[in-house]
Amino acid sequence: AYLAINVQDGSTPFDYKFINATSQIIINNSGDQEQISVELVDTNNEPIAGKTVTITAPETGYGSVDPRSSITDAIGGANFTYTAPNDVRGLSSTTLTVSFSEHGNEISQDIQIVFQSAGYRLENPSTPIMINAPQQEEEISVYLMDENNEPVAGKIVSIAPLDAKYGSIDPLQTLTQIEFPNTGKATFMYKGPDDIRGLGSATTALSFTDEFGVTITQNIVIQFENTSNYQLVNAKNPYYVYAPDQTDTFDIQLINNGLPVLSPRACVTDTTNVTTDCVMPYAIDRRFGRFQGIDGSTGQGDGYIYYNYLAPSDDEKAVNGEDTTFIVIYIDALGIVVAESDPVTLRMRY
Repeated sequence: AYLAINVQDGSTPFDYKFINATSQIIINNSGDQEQISVELVDTNNEPIAGKTVTITAPETGYGSVDPRSSITDAIGGANFTYTAPNDVRGLSSTTLTVSFSEHGNEISQDIQIVFQSAGYRLENPSTPIMINAPQQEEEISVYLMDENNEPVAGKIVSIAPLDAKYGSIDPLQTLTQIEFPNTGKATFMYKGPDDIRGLGSATTALSFTDEFGVTITQNIVIQFENTSNYQLVNAKNPYYVYAPDQTDTFDIQLINNGLPVLSPRACVTDTTNVTTDCVMPYAIDRRFGRFQGIDGSTGQGDGYIYYNYLAPSDDEKAVNGEDTTFIVIYIDALGIVVAESDPVTLRMRY
């Protein structure tokens, strides 16, 4: 004889409940993070540790939650992190569900996420701002619009200050205009720096904070167009060394936008050592000699700069038939290399 025992789903006691669940979460800003927590206890309110509690994912466009499951700790707590989306405009609310199931039984707890945003946006920003001259002035503007695509007047729009080397902006806060046709327009004035050489681009940000504390932003790019086009050209190439201790004059022309630069100077001469706004050859292997700038020898306004070439002595020179190459550079007033010559070949022929 035997005894048949049938175990059916739900027949095992299931005496669990959630307490101290996170109440409604209010989201004011894009990217906000909020903690969601619940505690799993039995009917005597004793904490239940080591159980897996899960949470549903938000609807598409309503942010994310991590992790999707959590093991209860010593006090029965399960914890999750909710992250709001990058754009909360037009969102109202969504619901996440925390649940625990075992032996076919389940308990759940809804967590409501509410978005408090008036749905403003910044439209038609003047970006990029193109700068091609020192102290150039340009208007930076943007329109503040509501969720009905209507311009909003009398609101404060701000702009972030720039590093001084990229220029200045004034004012840093302004009210959107009231009168038509510029209703809702916020205007700022940008002034470029005294020297734009070597600058690439800079980014600032317009921002507006609504009545719920939600801040929206719009980047403004300031792009510098350096109209200078320096080149080092017309060097003798190749350059031959025929005798030990040979001396010669090496010259090269500095031009800007196709025109000779007046009175360029060597970086190193007998009496002058400078590191900006000057022309110099890169160091060469000493077995091929060396260069030394010539004081005051800059031609007749033709853009040429001159260096003395000093060949190596017979016991220091490279092997007959060996070549090396070097380039010549122009360093501008900011200490930036803005021009390089084509490689010049130096040939040992003795």
